[in-house]
Amino acid sequence: MGCGRADCRLDMRERVLQGGLIFHVCPACKALRSPDDTIGRREVEPDATAKTPLSMRLLFRLRALWLGLVVPEFKNKEARILDCGCGDGQWLEWLKDQGYARTMGMETNPNRLARVHERGVEGYLSVPEAAKASPEGTFDVIYLWHVLEHVDHPVTVLSELTRLLSPQGVLVVSLPNHKSLQTRLFSRRSAFV
Repeated sequence: MGCGRADCRLDMRERVLQGGLIFHVCPACKALRSPDDTIGRREVEPDATAKTPLSMRLLFRLRALWLGLVVPEFKNKEARILDCGCGDGQWLEWLKDQGYARTMGMETNPNRLARVHERGVEGYLSVPEAAKASPEGTFDVIYLWHVLEHVDHPVTVLSELTRLLSPQGVLVVSLPNHKSLQTRLFSRRSAFV
């Protein structure tokens, strides 16, 4: 399993030590994979269904400020927004509270998707289901927030999502970077910024 490119041949013998971890590396695309296939698939426990904590709401506000600067479509509260890998839906709930009217999530974990629905947010188990539910079949903003590192074929996923973007649509991807200023400032909550 590699990045999804046709010429990706993940060499199981080649290992790279990076940040104290051992990875397999694809000589074609340089994609790194943990030798433990289960590490990216471990289930994340659902969050409490209570209102999103104040600390997370403040971090969401910082995220929204940044998005407003770099993603013009985000300023439009009528934008069609899809959050892929939306977890329990806190970000979508926050967007809804801010007046965004056309948001939906996609979450493959049925337990977490149930929490999305408990928050009063529209959510689906797959991207095709979400696309069918969107009247236009496309989205103005698609988020992949700390999700891409968990998928087997990231290039395929990005290609599929790109096809679902409206002509002016934007795909926003965030990946963990443990050396970033964001992580140093916000520690384990940095994924919410």
